[in-house]
Amino acid sequence: MGYFRAKIDINQNGHTPFSKNYWYWERLWNRYAVKLAEVQVQCWNEETKQIHELHAVAENTQQEGLVHIHSIELTKEHFLFLRDDSYDGRKLKWFMMTFTDCEGVERLEIRDYGTEVIFNQISIEDAQPVIELFQEGNANAVFVKDEQD
Repeated sequence: MGYFRAKIDINQNGHTPFSKNYWYWERLWNRYAVKLAEVQVQCWNEETKQIHELHAVAENTQQEGLVHIHSIELTKEHFLFLRDDSYDGRKLKWFMMTFTDCEGVERLEIRDYGTEVIFNQISIEDAQPVIELFQEGNANAVFVKDEQD
């Protein structure tokens, strides 16, 4: 077991469409996020539009320091909303997303507005197709074996 991390170069110039910058987005959701049970979405306090939007679908919302954290069950409706209505203009709306399985184990993280993707507690065999997906887009993708194994 170990973890997989990809660093994605997102063009921040404002002219590149979401589908080009986040070329991995739909496949990531359809192949991996679809198997998970819940997601926590974090927004900065000043992102009032995103906070208001997430209040409508969140089971629980709390403020911790500079961020609002929204816990959302991944029902079909919420899954489609988070996958398909995830961008504002040309970038991802949310700062960080942490996905858990039905046992509450954190399996997938999308950080820094989608420039970093992490799979936790994954075997090298299960990580291989993920590595190939991100290498397809020239992302810096690496698997790190857990030294505890």
